[in-house]
Amino acid sequence: MVGRAEGKVVKVRLQDLDIGIDEETGSLVSVSSPATGLFLEAPAAAAGLLDLAYPVKSFAAMRLASRFSKAQIVQRSPEEVWIEWEKLGASRSNLALPGGRVSATVTIRAASDGRSVILRCHIENGSEAAVRQELFPDLWGLKPFAGVEGTRLRLARAVVEPFDEPMKPPDSAPFYAEDLAWESYPAGGYYA
Repeated sequence: MVGRAEGKVVKVRLQDLDIGIDEETGSLVSVSSPATGLFLEAPAAAAGLLDLAYPVKSFAAMRLASRFSKAQIVQRSPEEVWIEWEKLGASRSNLALPGGRVSATVTIRAASDGRSVILRCHIENGSEAAVRQELFPDLWGLKPFAGVEGTRLRLARAVVEPFDEPMKPPDSAPFYAEDLAWESYPAGGYYA
């Protein structure tokens, strides 16, 4: 997928958010609002929304992700959009994959509070291999719209300040599979 021409963007407005979805992959290429301006921007080839670890015999670091896939985008109502991947594409197209497929659906809908947008993901593993990790939402191109200290990301159990944490220097020789641009927020029960 790297190097492909920028494709069409499906524009969706939910609440006061303007969401740009790459028509081919279903990845988020832009998100903006009148209150914040543009706070997520990524070229289609480097955009994300869903990323799965899918280790196989021929390549232990195999990924299945929206950016490698063909999506179908359906506006179910003025308050809800579905992005569906019948088969998530692999990070290495020249390697054999196990039988079956991994499919997914992401729902983006307006919350009843009149301000928020809710993202939900359903993954169906009908393949012969295990999915070892899910990254959702896999937001590429997030910008510090309220400054480094003031930008907050509200998750189900926490509010985080993604830009106000020390960053590892790019020349620090990380583990080969570690991406310095990723920040991980572990999942857990509401009451854990």
